[in-house]
Amino acid sequence: MTAGTDSERAPLLGESSAPHHGIANGNHVDTHAHDSTLLPTTRDTPPSRRLLIAALLALLCISIAISGSLVDTSMYEIIEGIICDRVHGALENTTNRDCRDADVQSQLSSLMGVLQSAEMVPGLIFTVPYGALADRYGRVKFLGLSMLGLSLHMTAMAVVLARPDFFPLRLLWLCPSFLVVGGGLMVANSMVYAAVADLATDEQRSGAFMYTGSLFMAGILIARPVTYFVMNRSAWFAMKLGVVWLGVSTIIAFCVPETLHVEVAVETAPVAVEVPTEGKPPLGRMFSNAKASFTKTIKTARWLFWEQKLVGFLLIGLAFEILGKAIDFIAPQYLAKRYNLSYQEVGLLKSVDMITTMVLLLAILPVAGHYLTTKLGLSAREKDLRLAQVSAVIAALGTLVVALADTIPELIAGMVTFNLGGGYTYVLRGLMTSLVAGHNIGLMFSCIAFVENVMYLVAPILYARLLSRGLETWIGLPYLVSGLILVAAAVLIGVIRGSLVGESSTVGEGGEGDEIQNEERPER
Repeated sequence: MTAGTDSERAPLLGESSAPHHGIANGNHVDTHAHDSTLLPTTRDTPPSRRLLIAALLALLCISIAISGSLVDTSMYEIIEGIICDRVHGALENTTNRDCRDADVQSQLSSLMGVLQSAEMVPGLIFTVPYGALADRYGRVKFLGLSMLGLSLHMTAMAVVLARPDFFPLRLLWLCPSFLVVGGGLMVANSMVYAAVADLATDEQRSGAFMYTGSLFMAGILIARPVTYFVMNRSAWFAMKLGVVWLGVSTIIAFCVPETLHVEVAVETAPVAVEVPTEGKPPLGRMFSNAKASFTKTIKTARWLFWEQKLVGFLLIGLAFEILGKAIDFIAPQYLAKRYNLSYQEVGLLKSVDMITTMVLLLAILPVAGHYLTTKLGLSAREKDLRLAQVSAVIAALGTLVVALADTIPELIAGMVTFNLGGGYTYVLRGLMTSLVAGHNIGLMFSCIAFVENVMYLVAPILYARLLSRGLETWIGLPYLVSGLILVAAAVLIGVIRGSLVGESSTVGEGGEGDEIQNEERPER
């Protein structure tokens, strides 16, 4: 019998990597205990410690959103003002109409486009290695390290912008090099989700991811009025406050207690790589260790997403979902053009989007999940799978409604429908986590972050070209393509549904099957 059919509580991928199936440090673990569904590297975390970790992570999510909003918003206005001064001479008011002319906006767009791409490069290169290291040495170290890199990055940008007479604006393109320290926001995001996964049981995990996502959104909602009032004082005040706030966020990140039991994680690593270092000088040993770590990361990632087909298919489905929902990159321009809206009105519509998503994550999906598990008797995995499939269909339907909407009420109906499908990514992450042994969680989330980075690089180019073509033919073309991509995501989940539900349905939900499994495990 494989690990995949032993129990819903045992990771499907844990046979080779966790051969004791519920035995930690040589002691048998009662699989009927409340913590039995926790990942094997985090079973002994006391409730008070979990509560402290959850509170600090929640505070960190909101703090990151506020500091990011302050820095991003003020940075645009500061850079626009500097460019405007160089093109038209010094102006008392940077919101003057001259600062919105084609020359200034073209330079601003080009500068920010390169900067945003440069900010993604460290994540593409370092996200997966940092995730593998986090599985070995702990989540919090790399969460704090990524926040430190972000703080250094933003501080360097503030220094460049403070002396435009001395530093050329293009020097901003080198500031993302500081993101090599920690890998940037993608690594921070991955570590937050990995820490949450460490703390939650199979039944709680998808809900925990939903609450985590809602915390980020709550932070953004809080950040908008805060940024508005701070920006009324001055853009530079907002920039300085944002950098300081980000520094405070870094301190919070380092204060989060570790969620990974490092000793167990090292002992249960699924892929071993021998490092011949005997007789080598220190530099040679360091090079050998680095090479071995890289080799192990590649082998583990291949084992995780290629040899374990279900996880690989789920990752592909998640990639389609990310690409489909990345239509948001062109949403402001699309909505302003098609419905003749101001950008302030577009921003109001986006607030409706966010509120709808928060209601979904905090109320609708938890209630639906509770109904599926208690009333219909579905397992945690089957519940997550069905919610993901339904969410993908709803999101695709909403996107197609937006594509066809000719009036504002029709548009709002489509946007609300689209956002009601927003739970897909959270429940799918929860499902993937339940299939992966605890010592690979960090690597898995880092691979997801890598895929997100790639999709976010592809999406702006894809949808911008579709919008340009749509302006010549039919303006709804970008949303039509987005809807078809989301349909593909739903189909992918539908294809694997039978096999995955088959694994889950073999679990003895009435208790008898669990007893058989518990009798077998000590003999293995």
